[in-house]
Amino acid sequence: QTIRTVSQGRSASAGSNTVLWDGRNAAGIAMPAGSYILRLKATDDQGNVATATQQILLVR
Repeated sequence: QTIRTVSQGRSASAGSNTVLWDGRNAAGIAMPAGSYILRLKATDDQGNVATATQQILLVR
């Protein structure tokens, strides 16, 4: 299930960018410590899509 969409429709310059997650769900409630899956999807001006999936550990 999706916990929260952090950034959607945001334009960013080419290169390295940072998106932060504060450990809260879409309702603003702090999520418990544990393992989560981060899914990233980026689309460039030509419509090319890049995706990445990474397991992250939330420690409280």
